[in-house]
Amino acid sequence: MKAAEFKDWIKSIERMSRSQRDKLRERLEGRAGADTIIELIEQGQNDERICPYCQGTKLYRWGKASELQRYRCRHCNHTFNALTGTALSRLRHKDKWFDYEQAMVRGLSVRKAAISCGITKNTSFKWRHRFLRMPTYRQITRNAKIVHRPVNIAAGQRVINDVYHIQNVNAYGSRLRQWRRSSMA
Repeated sequence: MKAAEFKDWIKSIERMSRSQRDKLRERLEGRAGADTIIELIEQGQNDERICPYCQGTKLYRWGKASELQRYRCRHCNHTFNALTGTALSRLRHKDKWFDYEQAMVRGLSVRKAAISCGITKNTSFKWRHRFLRMPTYRQITRNAKIVHRPVNIAAGQRVINDVYHIQNVNAYGSRLRQWRRSSMA
């Protein structure tokens, strides 16, 4: 952006309504969040980068994708970035990852975490499973004594440690009555 355009843009802020300024502030703060995450991701790599495909060490920069530096291997010609081969590869909305992590630590459900972070429930579901695959999250949950256990519904197991799991919320009443009848018999 040229200096004259920037000055005009700054002057236009004064003419914005309160709600427009709030939206602008949220957008700028979100941008800072994404920049922070990208910086942390790229700092997490070793100084000696290695190709995840052939373990080659002769690399060169190959532009940027999703604001992450891409590299190209001179041996196999594959391109990759800091997230290639990790649980976070190809996930979008990096600026909301910190918020989602906090929602998981607080123990929010998939839907409540989606609402608190401003993402869809499908994205929330995908992120939850990707974050659970990360070794650091496993260490955090181990320290906080949070346990994730699968429930074997096919075998009829719906209760673990007095916590009930109901698969489908639709037709909840009839399914619950049917389950009660089968468990009492």
